[in-house]
Amino acid sequence: MKLPHIDERYMELRPEIRAKYVQEAIRETLFMNNDGVSATNLVERLPFSRKVIEKYLEGLVLVNEAYKKEYGRTTIYFPNNRAIHPVGEVEKKLDGKVFRAVIIDNLLGKFVYIQEYEDGSYGEEIKGGLLIPLKTFSKFLSFTEDINKELVKQHGDSPQ
Repeated sequence: MKLPHIDERYMELRPEIRAKYVQEAIRETLFMNNDGVSATNLVERLPFSRKVIEKYLEGLVLVNEAYKKEYGRTTIYFPNNRAIHPVGEVEKKLDGKVFRAVIIDNLLGKFVYIQEYEDGSYGEEIKGGLLIPLKTFSKFLSFTEDINKELVKQHGDSPQ
């Protein structure tokens, strides 16, 4: 397993900066190991508690930077980082937020990966994400058009 360098002085940081440091160390470890990691792997090799590691791994899943697969009683976390075409990334700014979309390919198949970013106190922060199977992306777009039509019907105009 590949591991990033962990500066043991991280414990001296202010709590909010320390939390960001730990979160980034776990994220970096996950992305260095394309074959996946388990919380147990990380607990054995990183100086963080199981509770903290599991919290940040689940957070990465929530924003679709990672996905997980269960093998019996073991959960393996995989990074969503293998872009099919590096030039396939699209970015759009809306009301102070940035949305990025990229096509990814992982063990579960090909997907359109859309993430919402926002400027935060410590730089750009991921606020949420969607992982849509590539083969159903056109149907997903039709679904969003249906939602917009319903909103127009209910409110008289497209939401702003």
